[in-house]
Amino acid sequence: PEAIHDLEVESFLNVLYVQRMRTATDRKEVLSIYKAIFDKNPSINPYPRVQLNPGYLVVGTAAIKRNLTQSNIAGEKLKILPEIRQNLEAVAHCVQNQWLCILVGPSSSGKTSVIRILAQLTGFPLNEINLSSATDSSDLLGCFEQYNAFRNFRLVVTRVEHLVDEYNSLLSQSSQDALLNNRSTLVSTWLSYLNKIDSSLVENPSFFLNDSKTLSELEDIVKNLQQVLEEG
Repeated sequence: PEAIHDLEVESFLNVLYVQRMRTATDRKEVLSIYKAIFDKNPSINPYPRVQLNPGYLVVGTAAIKRNLTQSNIAGEKLKILPEIRQNLEAVAHCVQNQWLCILVGPSSSGKTSVIRILAQLTGFPLNEINLSSATDSSDLLGCFEQYNAFRNFRLVVTRVEHLVDEYNSLLSQSSQDALLNNRSTLVSTWLSYLNKIDSSLVENPSFFLNDSKTLSELEDIVKNLQQVLEEG
């Protein structure tokens, strides 16, 4: 039991402290602090074992579930260079625990290769984005415009109002009294609707968001306007 406990502590030390240091000097300092506190040298394996089984990729003390539908690598074909195994274990722990992972090192030191190998072994798709000094945050996060239902509602009302005004102008030029009386009802309905929404907006600006009747009334006015225009 004591040996198992020591293994868990040293794994915790390696994942959360040692591997988070950017330089070899800082990593040695972490190990020296551990030795000063616990009076023992931690036994961290620099070349953790990499194993594949039907369900998981196991790297040292990390295990990631595999996507067998996209991974066609068998355990007997697995050949991982010892030099990258410790970094692979650290990245695997981050993936397993859904932690943000940042690999630091000079160009061509194998950062991209570690990620690609991990994706290949687990069978999950890998999306790559090339970064440069010209990369904007919107390139990474995307850009969006906040949805504003009130603004869209007012745009629709303004558009319908413009169409009704045009229709009213044509209607006033009509010489047929029967036709004029019949179609002026649409204008009256529209004016009544405008008065309703104007008074309601003063009391509760978001009333139309929760009142389906208000939107259905506007829809009926648009349909009636379309009908009379088609008849005319």
